[in-house]
Amino acid sequence: HIGFIGQPAPIRRPGGGALVGGGIGQAVFKERYFSFINFSEALLIPPLTLEIPSGGIHFWFQVPVSAADAIYVESARRGVLVVPGDHFYMQPVPEKYLRLSTASMDPENIEKGLELFSEAVNAVLGRRQTPSRRSAYTPIL
Repeated sequence: HIGFIGQPAPIRRPGGGALVGGGIGQAVFKERYFSFINFSEALLIPPLTLEIPSGGIHFWFQVPVSAADAIYVESARRGVLVVPGDHFYMQPVPEKYLRLSTASMDPENIEKGLELFSEAVNAVLGRRQTPSRRSAYTPIL
């Protein structure tokens, strides 16, 4: 059995319909997708580049090569888990990417997570901190 405790594993209908079997519907993932894009545009500043996928739950930020590892560490220190892009390649890659996921985050926590991520980026790049509406809960992206 794959899934969360007490929940059957989600099953996709043939033909690409909504998830069934106790899973989350497409509307929820669509809301998370657009929330992530909207909050990212409001919070993040160059030199980061957001690679916007045509759909899905993973987003990739291209970051300055010299700052990628420091952004990863600083994000983790703030409670936001990102995955370095080079973990997905067998050979070293010249450009640095960090992957964030919206798989289990509601829009409010996506915003909080991106605020924390933005703070981490600004701290590493020596920029002014963005205002934070942080609560006791720290999301994991």
